[in-house]
Amino acid sequence: MRQGRKSDRKIGFLAVFLGLLLLHAIRISMPVSAGALEKGKIFLELRGDLSEPGVYCFSEIPSLAEILDRFGASEGAEALGGDIVFSSGKGVEISKEKGKFRLSLFDMTGYYKTTLGIPISINRESREGLLAVPGIGPRIADSIVAERSRRDGALTLGDLGSLQGIGPRLLGELERYLTQ
Repeated sequence: MRQGRKSDRKIGFLAVFLGLLLLHAIRISMPVSAGALEKGKIFLELRGDLSEPGVYCFSEIPSLAEILDRFGASEGAEALGGDIVFSSGKGVEISKEKGKFRLSLFDMTGYYKTTLGIPISINRESREGLLAVPGIGPRIADSIVAERSRRDGALTLGDLGSLQGIGPRLLGELERYLTQ
């Protein structure tokens, strides 16, 4: 009887292991697009004095009122104005001081952008953000930042091919994650 239990455990463990291995293989084979994971989706990071900060997905470009509504603060939209246009990969921080809302805009981190399939700008992203791109390690990130500084922030994707450690194959792989 005990021998049967050990055998069942081994078979169960093996089945779980093979299932995880299959899921990993499927995940690796799925290509990441050059745009947002789903075309037409707008991803915004919302943070600040909120009950539920995080990255939110909108089916179309949201108005400020829609964003504040997600925060449960829609009554403050008119005080902030409505002329702001939001795009995927941006962030909005909203704080409330003395009963008034304050709005700050920022870029999402490279890690969020890479995860969501939003291209990272080689001319604006920090060294840490560049490290989020598969294939870019500390030396290549440092080289990109140094070359960008040397060229006054005017680096093209083609210029990356001249950097040590980036050959034609890696450059081809990086192009789906990067933009100028």
